[in-house]
Amino acid sequence: MLRRRFFKLLQFVKGHRKRFAAGVIFAFLALLVMILSGLLGRMLAIVGLFILAVLPTLYKRYIRVSIGAELILFCTVLVGVNFGAAAGAVFGALAVMASDLLNRMVGPWSPFQFLGMAAGGLLAGVLGKSLHIVATGLAVFIVVELIRQGPQLVLGDQREKALSAFYTATHLAFNLWLFMIVAPFLGL
Repeated sequence: MLRRRFFKLLQFVKGHRKRFAAGVIFAFLALLVMILSGLLGRMLAIVGLFILAVLPTLYKRYIRVSIGAELILFCTVLVGVNFGAAAGAVFGALAVMASDLLNRMVGPWSPFQFLGMAAGGLLAGVLGKSLHIVATGLAVFIVVELIRQGPQLVLGDQREKALSAFYTATHLAFNLWLFMIVAPFLGL
């Protein structure tokens, strides 16, 4: 199966050589600009946080239910606080999108998830300069969950409402633990 996917990728690249070459050249030039401007360290930090945020969500592919033990919100707040509101917003939206695509869970509620996490990253960048990390994390959590889970709690059927309530409760507990115990350990 992996071999078949690899050959499909090779066929796609062969069929789109010019686009692929342009993408490689663009990526090389972007890397060169980052090295020359000193942004490479910051970019590597963001990429590391992105991988840390997205990969632990792979459990959803197998059990098809989200239990709330995810690092996406925590990493989004870290990026927003440390790299600014715009970086936090882009990071949050892309991390949720990558997680949903990786787990094949894109559905009717996905745009609310993308928008909610983008708003959370934006808010983290704004509040992170003036509030303690725990207060910032809690404020971001409330805004994100209102946007992400609110429509599902109002418009969803009974099963979706129950799963949404379960996810919100476990997500709150996990993120409170992250912001109260792990974040101070990291020096935030």
